[in-house]
Amino acid sequence: GNDTNHFIYDDQAEILDFCFGTGDLHSKLDIDNVNDFQSLECQIMDLADDIAYSSFDIVDGWKARFLTPDKLEAWLAERDLDSDHEKRLNNHQRTHLRELMILMAKGSLQPKMNVLIGKLIQSISLKTQNNFMTKKTRRYGYKLLLKPAAKARIRLQKALCKELVYGSSALQQIEFKGGQILRQLAKTLLKNYLCTSSKPAMLVPQDVHRAVISANENADKARRLCDHLSGMTDAYALRSYKRLLDPDYGSISELI
Repeated sequence: GNDTNHFIYDDQAEILDFCFGTGDLHSKLDIDNVNDFQSLECQIMDLADDIAYSSFDIVDGWKARFLTPDKLEAWLAERDLDSDHEKRLNNHQRTHLRELMILMAKGSLQPKMNVLIGKLIQSISLKTQNNFMTKKTRRYGYKLLLKPAAKARIRLQKALCKELVYGSSALQQIEFKGGQILRQLAKTLLKNYLCTSSKPAMLVPQDVHRAVISANENADKARRLCDHLSGMTDAYALRSYKRLLDPDYGSISELI
């Protein structure tokens, strides 16, 4: 897309105009913080993701031993010595961190996390607001607010996951391998459907295959293939990779 239609595809510009009108949208938005302008359902979705993923990833990180009381203690000490004061924990976060360490030591983190998630949800409130869209729809007339302690907990949990779980060497290697698998799958599918002059092989499910070969433009074919790839689970992507690219995988018995 271009600057006018940033973050969307060019052919989706008419949808943007339908939703917001054809006026100068840029002049009405804070371009530096454009993601802060969200409908109520979008705010709910984002906050639900933050609560769920940061909480359950803490549990998964603890089960995988990426997170232990000792590692959290060392992480806190590093934060306290960091010259960047923004990285130091506030009082809410210190309380939350100590609570997590106690739950991990007792082995009761997983059942307790469900209670903590409930408390985070209950800490949410609604505030009315006015902007250029509120006269057209109430979807933009509300702002989700979190109590300071809840906001601090979510930030703490996301920071722990980012630095000690996602940033670990073992997980980075797995992420790298996943990227390699997806790139090889994409390269294979695009070559088969976009670069083959004869009838392409059916390398995707029949409904996807029909949608791809019925598309008139290569860009449309590629979009359908990319949508198919983006919808794959890890297990499905791995099976597809093995069937297409692993010479030792692919007997009839493995399809059953």
